[in-house]
Amino acid sequence: MQNRQLSKIRLVTRHLLKLVSLICLLFFLLLVVLQIIPSRNFTIPPTNPNLITEPKIQIEPQPILFEDVTLTSGINHSHIQHSGTINDIRDGLNAGACIADFDGDGWVDLLFAAGGGQTRYYGRQSWWNNHYPAIMYHNQSGFFKRLPNATIDVSSSITACAANDLDNDGLTDVLLASTEGIVLFRNAGNLKFERQENFSQLVKPAWVSHITVSGINQDGLPDIHLSRFIRYQKNIKSLELATGFSEQHQHQFDPQSFDGMDNVLLLNQGKLNFIDKTQEYGLASRQERTVSATALDIDGDGKVELLELNSSDQSVRSYSINDNKLHLIERNSWPLTINNTHYVDSGQQLGDANPLLFFSRGAGLANIALIANADIKTGQDIIWPTQLMQHNNIFLNYWGSAFADFNNDSRVDLVMATGGLMADSFSQQMTQASPNVCATQIPTNTASPVFTTHSCNSAIASSRSVVRLDYNNDGKMDLLFVNNNDFPQLMVNRSSDAGNWISLDIPSDSKWYGAQLSIGGNGIMHIMPPANRTALFGNHDPRQHFGLASRQNTTVALSKAKNTLQQELSVNHFYRLEGDTWAIKDVFPSPLNRIELAQGDIASQVRMLMGQSITEIQYEVLDKILQQASSEQITELANLISQYPYNPHLALYLHWLSATSPILQTAAADAILQLESEISVRYLLPHLASDDNVLYCLVADVFAQWFEQEEAVTRAKYLAIPHLMRRLASQSSEIVSCTAKALGYAEHQNSTSAILAIIEDAPANAKADLINALGKIRQKEAISYLHQQVQTSKNIAVIQQSIIALVRLNDLHLDRLVKTSAVLSQQSTYVYVALYALSNAIDNVVIDSEKRKEWLQSWPVQPNVSQLESDYLREFYMDTSDNQEIPFETLNILTRSESPRLATLILKQRLMRVLDRSNLLSISAQNLNEASLKILEKKLLTLPASLNLENVNVLQLSNLVVFLPLFSAEQQSQILRQAANSQTLHFTPQQSNTFLSVLLRYGNKLTLQSRGKINNLGWLEWLIFAQSDDTSLGQLGKLIDQAFANRKSFFLLNWLQINTFEWQFITPKRVSAALLFHSNLDDEFKLSWAIKYFAMDNYSKTWLLTKINDGDEASLNACLSANGFDWLVSKVDMASLLSNVSYSLGTKNRLRSFVQMADHNLTKVGS
Repeated sequence: MQNRQLSKIRLVTRHLLKLVSLICLLFFLLLVVLQIIPSRNFTIPPTNPNLITEPKIQIEPQPILFEDVTLTSGINHSHIQHSGTINDIRDGLNAGACIADFDGDGWVDLLFAAGGGQTRYYGRQSWWNNHYPAIMYHNQSGFFKRLPNATIDVSSSITACAANDLDNDGLTDVLLASTEGIVLFRNAGNLKFERQENFSQLVKPAWVSHITVSGINQDGLPDIHLSRFIRYQKNIKSLELATGFSEQHQHQFDPQSFDGMDNVLLLNQGKLNFIDKTQEYGLASRQERTVSATALDIDGDGKVELLELNSSDQSVRSYSINDNKLHLIERNSWPLTINNTHYVDSGQQLGDANPLLFFSRGAGLANIALIANADIKTGQDIIWPTQLMQHNNIFLNYWGSAFADFNNDSRVDLVMATGGLMADSFSQQMTQASPNVCATQIPTNTASPVFTTHSCNSAIASSRSVVRLDYNNDGKMDLLFVNNNDFPQLMVNRSSDAGNWISLDIPSDSKWYGAQLSIGGNGIMHIMPPANRTALFGNHDPRQHFGLASRQNTTVALSKAKNTLQQELSVNHFYRLEGDTWAIKDVFPSPLNRIELAQGDIASQVRMLMGQSITEIQYEVLDKILQQASSEQITELANLISQYPYNPHLALYLHWLSATSPILQTAAADAILQLESEISVRYLLPHLASDDNVLYCLVADVFAQWFEQEEAVTRAKYLAIPHLMRRLASQSSEIVSCTAKALGYAEHQNSTSAILAIIEDAPANAKADLINALGKIRQKEAISYLHQQVQTSKNIAVIQQSIIALVRLNDLHLDRLVKTSAVLSQQSTYVYVALYALSNAIDNVVIDSEKRKEWLQSWPVQPNVSQLESDYLREFYMDTSDNQEIPFETLNILTRSESPRLATLILKQRLMRVLDRSNLLSISAQNLNEASLKILEKKLLTLPASLNLENVNVLQLSNLVVFLPLFSAEQQSQILRQAANSQTLHFTPQQSNTFLSVLLRYGNKLTLQSRGKINNLGWLEWLIFAQSDDTSLGQLGKLIDQAFANRKSFFLLNWLQINTFEWQFITPKRVSAALLFHSNLDDEFKLSWAIKYFAMDNYSKTWLLTKINDGDEASLNACLSANGFDWLVSKVDMASLLSNVSYSLGTKNRLRSFVQMADHNLTKVGS
């Protein structure tokens, strides 16, 4: 037994030892891998023996940050390329931009390849399409002004551009690629461009996707490489479709469905003369599907190679440039085969001689990162160690990219543009959007660079190119995302300013153009190949920007052939090479004109800016003024923007959606709604994720109304549908209801499934709104659920909306469903009440009134309202406009209810059932709202006069006084006698307003005795005498004096509530004369009166004009606030008012703002 146990122990021990040995071996191998792989792949020996490597310090990285300033930049166009919907690869591939200082003023301008617009199915431009394919903007101190369309006059569908000085005259020329070839424009100066007709004839018409300008034969003149994409053919048939089968993928978006083409090489002969050297340089023998091409130094030898980036399964084609010729680099010279690529960019930073190459690829394929040095043949892809590729973003379709030191910390960062090629599922005129990726390089001790990535901006689009530029000359590189079938996005750099910088510009006509550039300082050297200006489908800012961290100066050296130029430069300057000297060319932003206004006068500031776009600086000023504005000024601003929405101010309205003032939020949403701007959708979508119910519902309602109007915001509004669907899961009934309204008007078929999936778990108060949406969407799959709700729901609104939805769906079984419900004991009452109260239901008009009556007659016994089982059912029953058949006795039974709402409804019905005045006395013993007071008035006018009014309580008395003229002389005396003896009589605001209205309309029915008693009571309803010509102004004045002596001026304020209808019952001139020229009334009340009635009364006009001409600021400002500017212009000389020394600068500026707005002929909404 012991031997057997010892054997088992030995066996277990042996296995344990083997297991421990295996673990140790695996651990050892892991250590080896961690040591070997970085060494083999990433450790690069310095090519310069004098290179000194700085020690790296581990610090907390600061991510590069950007802010979208498109709306305040002046950029206002959209790329458009489709024939009604995105049909094929031609519609979804391109969108580019070129950056250059076209007029030499020190500010980089913009040129966009904006597509061919919306064309007819077979390519001919629609007669109504005013889209221009090439759009140029002039940079005016950081604000872009769009130049006339004729500046670059082309008619083809522009796919790409290139900006370069092709004739070395110091001015940047323009190359445009299209689906039909290429066009050259010579820069003639002063932003004038001349088309070179002979140039276009060099190349046969074909789709050119990209233009690369580089010194191919190294003769000092820039040459041109044309990437020709595919041999495009509309409506090409696949094998499956041609043989009658259906295919699983959309072949029209697959480049492999089309034949490839040979690329073209044009060599510059000077003076804008070029010759085609495609055949001679060996490009004609290869027909590929090239998306783009780039000239880069990929092996660190200081010489440029040409890389052609091919789509589909074709790999990158690379050429070396030796002996003024292109030499194909064999594929075995690359460490790996890279297929399906779109673009390659290189990034290099101080202290590192070897650039990092980044290859962007299609969705589902990992991008490629390589170190460009002499060992590139044996190097390996380092995309994963750099963390530029993450498993959660491999699904993105990557296009253009831009390396730059965006935070000036001397480490190069990377930005990647992404976007889908095919049409968006909800908006068929736009391609699929996805987030662009910003990668910040972080300090690390590893041999390879490491980046941390995040989304560049919250408003996503389908981007193609990303261009680096310093558009505002602040020394930090900004971004321009160029989006396919969408508006571009200009992103200002808001990154933490980590250090100093330097910007260098080497003109193309300089003898140093194309030289090797070394940046040094404190013994640090940086070897640069010639500048890479090429961006995907365009080009970057031609100035070379370097972040220098804490360095205070740096040495710049140029090396070309055997010549060297070296100079020490100060940091934080723009330099341009002039001859052999670096000259400072600083052109920093100058303060824009700011309007000098009184503090907090936000509405005047906005008026002054009518007729022009809001710049970024003015935007910031307005925001600060708004923070200090009073509630009255905010109200004035809200009225202004809702009545005069102005498209160039869209950025303000979008910003004010998040204002703390509800009235300003609502006005901003209203302005956005009215403008119907396609670009606003991009900035509204993020708000659909808000947990702020007010903000969310404002934005959802904007989309709802756009959905309802088929012709509004036709391209982009349907992008909101998936955002809205996600909010169906909210637990907020308000958010779900707002969502349901929007989805209902959108009428998208996918919404039905989304609603049905959550409706049983949705907040109860939102269920009826969800069912209403199901009806508007009109998908048959909802019918079964709607039947169930009619048969089982105990919610009246749900039953009503289910019936309405079934009518919309033309349900053939609805009639039988309703009539069957009439005999179901458990559900009969609920369906009956739902039909009975249908007139108060939303969208009840879809049900024919006769059909409703037919359904109600299906009930064998109509339910008695007093026998309904709950106040909930009784409220629905009572709140119906046509239920006057309810007996008065039944109402008396229902008064036992404790429901406040039901009590109000019963009171209304009791008033409607009054048959004589005796019943009125008991009803008037309650608090009556304005609606009940109106019903009471009608009854007093029609019922017999007999009524004993002695010994009424205070509440009854106050209601009776309101209608005093409608009683007999004896009854008037009874009421006034009791009012005089009452110590607790008081009037609600509703009673006071009704009293005044009754007196104005029926005051002539008052006896003289009653009039005197009214005056003695000090109620200040003295103006009833204005209806009589026997009352002099002197008598009216005494009554005013007495009123103020009795401190009853509260009633005087009620006169400011007189409406236009009631005004006809008094003599306006006598009333205004009595008030405005009485010495005991203060000017505050007189001004209120004059402002209220100056449009109807000459005395008020005269008084107001006198005060304004005398320099009374309160009167002028009140007149302007009351929309009196147009009247004022017809009565007063504006120049005299503006020169009146009695007015403050703030008031003058406010008046000037009205003049400014009038000069631009802005039309008030609804006029």
